[in-house]
Amino acid sequence: MITYIKHVVSEFGDDIFAWDVVNEAIENNGNAKDPIKTSPWKVIPDFICKAFNAAHETNPNIELFYNDYKHASKYGKWEKKSDRVYELVKGLRERGCPVHGIGFQNHWDMNFSDAEIEGIRVNVARYAELGVKIHFTESDVRCDFN
Repeated sequence: MITYIKHVVSEFGDDIFAWDVVNEAIENNGNAKDPIKTSPWKVIPDFICKAFNAAHETNPNIELFYNDYKHASKYGKWEKKSDRVYELVKGLRERGCPVHGIGFQNHWDMNFSDAEIEGIRVNVARYAELGVKIHFTESDVRCDFN
């Protein structure tokens, strides 16, 4: 993992201003005992922080992001995942892992309630309080429910 990260980051140098170092690592099931999805990387203790450290050591000039989906709103059906992603990023930063930002893959639909829309503002504000940048990495609004 570290060899791959260092190779890719060094290949692009300063041509890239930001990397999604870790993508979609949090379980969608908010009731799962372990919030981290099962993956080949999970056998590496603290693999998420190690990935961020490897990218930062290779090029300290780029901004490093955690990116995920279904966590944009602090309220509604994805509240538990939203809280788990937030706690992951907060915990990484508290431990000194070089996480500079959070990416939101936003796949909204026409049934989002006013509270869920307000929950996006609330969620963005809490990341801003952590001092991380916010990128909306994907955004769409689904209109067909068939």
